[in-house]
Amino acid sequence: TMALALLFGFSKRRSERLAMGEEAALTRPALAGYSGPALDALVVFSGGLAALSYGVYAIQSATALAHPGLILTAPFVLYGVARYLQMSFSTGEGQEPDVLIFTDRHLVWSLIGFFGTALLALGGLKLPFVE
Repeated sequence: TMALALLFGFSKRRSERLAMGEEAALTRPALAGYSGPALDALVVFSGGLAALSYGVYAIQSATALAHPGLILTAPFVLYGVARYLQMSFSTGEGQEPDVLIFTDRHLVWSLIGFFGTALLALGGLKLPFVE
């Protein structure tokens, strides 16, 4: 959750900086502490951290050990983070992550797939290859 919050926060800062251009630091002093390349790296780093953290959670947490099918939700998280990064970098969207998440059909389907698979996993889905 923390890594996802960092992803959204850095993405918002990056989008603000792109929208305001060179005068970003004059308009909003908090943006003076960030360079474009640093924000790009922080967005990608926090996205990777979010996906990796969820992957570890889906394998090693107490919930995952009780419900091994939870690992099937990891591809949806990985795809969702990758799609969010792609949209953030290709369109400059990111200033309002909630709008982007619920208007991009790929992200919506990723959420639906995640929640559907999570419900199956928590409902007792048995995987013959994971026991």
